[in-house]
Amino acid sequence: MDEWQLEMDEIKRRLGELKAHHGDLIIIDELEAELRILTSLYVTSLEVFEAGQRDLEAHLGLEAERWGEWKFRNVYSYVYEKALELELGRRELSSLVPEQDYIAMLREAAR
Repeated sequence: MDEWQLEMDEIKRRLGELKAHHGDLIIIDELEAELRILTSLYVTSLEVFEAGQRDLEAHLGLEAERWGEWKFRNVYSYVYEKALELELGRRELSSLVPEQDYIAMLREAAR
């Protein structure tokens, strides 16, 4: 398990405890939203990482964006930073993160 999975598991554990003890609904809602966002970032980063494993242009783009070599930690950081730039409108961040074409962005950055 990596640090992100541990963090998500901790939130799940806290949620379970709060729900079992009829905890504060506002805190439960906030933790559930946080978990959705973290899960979205993690799953999307993993998909980008795997999709770009053999994509030299994506690797070069990550380096051009100053995130370093093609490692999961660096890809996650890239996806996270790009997610912070998204315009939310009325949508939740967790739904917007996987809709972006990060590989295309990285390839563009390589040019």
